[in-house]
Amino acid sequence: MNSPTLLAIDEIRKEGMRPQVVGCFIYNKKVLFVYSEQYNLWQFPQGGIDNNETIQQAIKREMTEELGDSFMDTVKEGGVCVGKDSLMFPESKQGSRALFTDSGKEVFMLGKTYFFMVLHATTENLTMAETDFDECMWLPYEQALRLAQNIYQVGKRRITCTALDKIKELGLI
Repeated sequence: MNSPTLLAIDEIRKEGMRPQVVGCFIYNKKVLFVYSEQYNLWQFPQGGIDNNETIQQAIKREMTEELGDSFMDTVKEGGVCVGKDSLMFPESKQGSRALFTDSGKEVFMLGKTYFFMVLHATTENLTMAETDFDECMWLPYEQALRLAQNIYQVGKRRITCTALDKIKELGLI
């Protein structure tokens, strides 16, 4: 899949979907999962794409915020978009956050669209104090899938399993 253009990302916003990048870090045929004690959740690091920001700019900014400069300095430049998926919020959560198009028009947020970005790490060492997380693990596909299948948030579980399957299909893990 090609990376979406700025125009394509803005079209997603116009449809009420908040665009997100998901960092699928690969090292020695293993994928990085991070754990948040606050949410009792193992997941891929991820974050929103800001207005007028390319997917490449977003993945670098978000992953640096989430994982720290030390680790990101060891990651090979760029990142490849290998897929996307969307998640509609339940009605009670829709509109829970402000969403604007690149031209500044407010849009009612219905959910999120996730872009799966594969990045190749040159080390498995993360300085946890520099991250937004409490723990991390590098896992082969089977273990990662088992962990993902236990994510209590149904939508996040589906998104994570979809990303894992795509990465496996490409022979990266």
